Amino acid sequence: MKGTTLQPITPDNGGWLMKGVKVCQPGRRISAWTYLTIGGDASVVKSSVLGFAKFLNNSMGIPISAQPSPAGGHQSLDRNEEALRNAFKKIASQKPRPEFVLAIIPDKDSTRYNIVKRLGDVEFGIATVCVREEMLVQEKGQAGLFANLGMKVNLKFGGVNHKVRDDTGLVASTMFVGYDVTHPTNLPSGAGDNAPSIVGLVASVDSSLAQWPAVSWDHKGRVEEVSDKVFIQHFKDRLKLWQSHNAGKLPPNIVIFRDGVSEGQFKMVLEKELPSIRTACRETYTGGPNAQPRVSLIVSVKRHQTRFYPTDPEHIHQRSKSPREGTVVDRGVTNVRYWDFFLQAHASLQGSSTPTPLPITYHLTNIPTQAPPARHTTRSCSTRSSGTSSALERRTCWSG
Repeated sequence: MKGTTLQPITPDNGGWLMKGVKVCQPGRRISAWTYLTIGGDASVVKSSVLGFAKFLNNSMGIPISAQPSPAGGHQSLDRNEEALRNAFKKIASQKPRPEFVLAIIPDKDSTRYNIVKRLGDVEFGIATVCVREEMLVQEKGQAGLFANLGMKVNLKFGGVNHKVRDDTGLVASTMFVGYDVTHPTNLPSGAGDNAPSIVGLVASVDSSLAQWPAVSWDHKGRVEEVSDKVFIQHFKDRLKLWQSHNAGKLPPNIVIFRDGVSEGQFKMVLEKELPSIRTACRETYTGGPNAQPRVSLIVSVKRHQTRFYPTDPEHIHQRSKSPREGTVVDRGVTNVRYWDFFLQAHASLQGSSTPTPLPITYHLTNIPTQAPPARHTTRSCSTRSSGTSSALERRTCWSG
């Protein structure tokens, strides 16, 4: 957005810049916030933290109080979990209670990052964004870092960073869903025998494709099929959530991405999981058979050795020499038994890119000819709201 007008952005090599533009729609104002310096000196980062708040307000249009509370932030000299928990207890006891914590970590240690996220998201219910101290105080490239962090902050408070162009109107009338099952792995011998698997389910709530409320639950260990009453109830909850954001209307179209199944399990998805989805729809849509939504079910397949190499110079990513982002292959090397296509949704920085094969196992959506599933999928990949690049990588669009 420039001023008060939405401006179209033309991606270059799968990405775009936030330079000179503001977010599409700011989230709610952040009135109370603070910062936590872990294993460092809070006074060293103070000016950079104030600069970050100023950048959010003036350059990105994200409303946030200019001053953290307290002005000097918080500090945890020890880096262990108990010390960080005590720091969060102190933050949570503030009046007014901070809504947001900028956590400044000393290194790339993922363990410390995970502790901060668990404390903020699970134990204390405070939104957090992590940044390394050396990156925060470095003046070179600081505007780009602030923009990247700002997009994450805006999403956490209900904002929209950018929207995909919807020429056909199909995005506005479609709920996008993704689900997968994670099984216990990398455990000591015998430790995973009784461990449950975990199901994750996400769904869009409106045409901006910015907010994807998620739910997860325990599932029978090492069982891929998801078709029980728990799945049905959670799917109904996603439908009602979409309804609450769209003037009481349920989505006429549902596009579902199912991750983590092999070709030999397609039948299971169609005969076991799809009927459960249909049951959830029947129990939610009250207008009878004619009111039921049109459904497309697309599987993301990751374990394959297919690679594509461009022959047209205009289709080459100049850095990696791979096909350009948005490349779709839907004929010649596709499966004779299924309607499928290969999609390369992201720009490869180096090496040969891995396209994602997407078999369409079930399709009842009346998609116009100018917006087939391949194009629809490509556009949904371009709404990766926490960054300025399209992304599918080796996963489905909804995980990005």
